[in-house]
Amino acid sequence: MGRLAEPRAKHMNRQGPSSPPAARTIDRRPAETVQNVDQQRVSRILERDAVEIDRTAHKIATACAGLVRTQMRNFYGPIVRLRAELGHHFDPKSFSNALMMHRARVHYLAARERGGNADSLRDWFSKIIDDAVKQLTAEKVEAICDLAEAVVAYHYARKEQDNQ
Repeated sequence: MGRLAEPRAKHMNRQGPSSPPAARTIDRRPAETVQNVDQQRVSRILERDAVEIDRTAHKIATACAGLVRTQMRNFYGPIVRLRAELGHHFDPKSFSNALMMHRARVHYLAARERGGNADSLRDWFSKIIDDAVKQLTAEKVEAICDLAEAVVAYHYARKEQDNQ
């Protein structure tokens, strides 16, 4: 572990008086029991069905309306990097690892968000990533990137509308 990584790791292990271990909650639902995620819709999204991507993105963005823009940028940043890397080469193992790490980040985001605003984001992207990595193709990675981009766009538009 590098010299710069050590202080962060130590910081992450500390628990202050305001966050006792009992107060922390982790979503332990198995992927099969995620709420409101239709397998047929997931399949159509992974086939890059633009209408389904748009419809689902709007639904997810509406459910995530309580998230601040920074949280959405944190969600979307790795997707932008994935898409850029996809333009250079496609290595299924590398992209599978990146998607699974992104899945973990989405779970972390949802666990930190106390109001349940990220639950839909977590449920949909967990299921879509789980299905995609079974037989990962560049088209499936593009579909995930398309969905994430649409979610962020609808979320941004909604925030702009609320600010007027």
